[in-house]
Amino acid sequence: MSSGSILISETHITSTYTITHPALEDPPPLQEPNWHLSDPTPANEYQTHAMLEKRNEELASALRLAQQHVKTHDAMHEGAHAQLVVQNLHLNKLNMALKGKENQASKKTDRSKLFPDGKGCHLTDEAFIRSLEIAQAARTEKAAAVAHRKATRQDRKAERESLAKEWEEIKATHTVAVEKWEAECKHLIATGTLRRALPKKPIRARKPQPVAPGSLVDGTVDVEDSESEGEGGSEDDRL
Repeated sequence: MSSGSILISETHITSTYTITHPALEDPPPLQEPNWHLSDPTPANEYQTHAMLEKRNEELASALRLAQQHVKTHDAMHEGAHAQLVVQNLHLNKLNMALKGKENQASKKTDRSKLFPDGKGCHLTDEAFIRSLEIAQAARTEKAAAVAHRKATRQDRKAERESLAKEWEEIKATHTVAVEKWEAECKHLIATGTLRRALPKKPIRARKPQPVAPGSLVDGTVDVEDSESEGEGGSEDDRL
């Protein structure tokens, strides 16, 4: 993961990722425009046509130089704003890391029960012993639930693999049976047997389904499942 993408990901930041140092830029050496041209001229001062043309050229030149200064400072401001965005993302990640540490520290443990609300207690007190027993029972129950879910996932995975293998065997057996049936039908037709007297096409067994928790285990199939299976296998069951 790149150094930039970690700031917008859900991955917790660590101390190995350091904050970006600010890049302080000085403006490049640009020619300063003649700012005195912006000073107002006396209204009653007479100016010839040549003087007005010269002043117009000076104003245009000063405006071009001022435009260069504006573009340069705009680019510098854009870079400074980008640095602020990156630093803000970094601070947000640091805040998330600190919050995670605070949440871990605030979890109740046996040690925190020794001094509830910052006060001491008797280790032989019945309420204290009872609270420890309740906490231990909760941890044991949680560990048992985790182990049960893990065992259930492993059993379901093994069941799916077994059913997939069984389904492949069913399809292979059905394919062989259909080929034999087709060969037999061709032979019977060639010997003059009527089509209505031909043997029926072998029917493929239904796809085995995993046993859902709480469902019947006597082989009963729901109507919805049987209809969907019938639609899926109708293409293979036709001639």
